[in-house]
Amino acid sequence: MKTPTFKTKCTVRLQKSPTNDNDYYLFVEAYPVYENDSPKPKRKATFLNRVVSTVIWDTKKSTRSGNHQPKRNVEGVIQCRSKRDQQSALFAAQVCAVMQDEYNKKALFPEQYKEQQEQYAREQIEILPYIQEVIKKREATLTSGTMRVWANFLTKYEEFEGKNRLNFGQMNRAKIEEFAAFLAGFKSKKVGKLAANTQKTII
Repeated sequence: MKTPTFKTKCTVRLQKSPTNDNDYYLFVEAYPVYENDSPKPKRKATFLNRVVSTVIWDTKKSTRSGNHQPKRNVEGVIQCRSKRDQQSALFAAQVCAVMQDEYNKKALFPEQYKEQQEQYAREQIEILPYIQEVIKKREATLTSGTMRVWANFLTKYEEFEGKNRLNFGQMNRAKIEEFAAFLAGFKSKKVGKLAANTQKTII
């Protein structure tokens, strides 16, 4: 069953604090949201770690529960009395705009959006564990010479990374040149400096 395509609308909402009657949590509500190709729409709430306590309420507008709605300016930004709260409300509106833009792209260009998301997911894969997994899967088909080359690469690359694990999105020309410089300056007690051919093989 094909998922229906409706335009998702993002709106900044308020949720009353359970511990303080004057405090309200700011969050962005997105609806309708279809996740994992589900035909059933969901409401998705993204809380922003911002609390406001000086909201200006619109006495002419009420919610379904009978409470007053917050006043908003022509751009839809919730209005507050204090400068600090108003900055938080503006921040929430900016986040809402970014989220709305993402949903619009998804609705207008679904194939392109999907490709971008898949590309982003690939870029987040850590290089070292990925290569280790590839070698493990292909170990039975690799020659002993090839295995030595890969083992040598992994040893040097792991030392190059240290604790700063890199993903594929971070591996650019500058990083490759940095790795090449690391190999050129590499020296061990057993073999001394790496031969030029060895460096080329590793890279």
